[in-house]
Amino acid sequence: MHDLKYETHKGRISYKNKNNEICSYYPDFYVYEWDSFVEIKSNYTLFLSTEKMKNIINSNNHLKFTILSNNELKILGIKIQ
Repeated sequence: MHDLKYETHKGRISYKNKNNEICSYYPDFYVYEWDSFVEIKSNYTLFLSTEKMKNIINSNNHLKFTILSNNELKILGIKIQ
């Protein structure tokens, strides 16, 4: 991933959904240089998961999350197979 040190599916992150139920989230990547969990979404899936991602972020405000679209990956020069 573009000479960055990363780990795929680094652990489980708990969050509360809109019904206040505890759920599990497994992020796509953790990028060490960014100190951030990274989620890769197409524009369509980003639209579908907006509420879920807000719940994850709000339940874990001590963690950093970065959400990237396919277009943003291209701009960064990152190629996903």
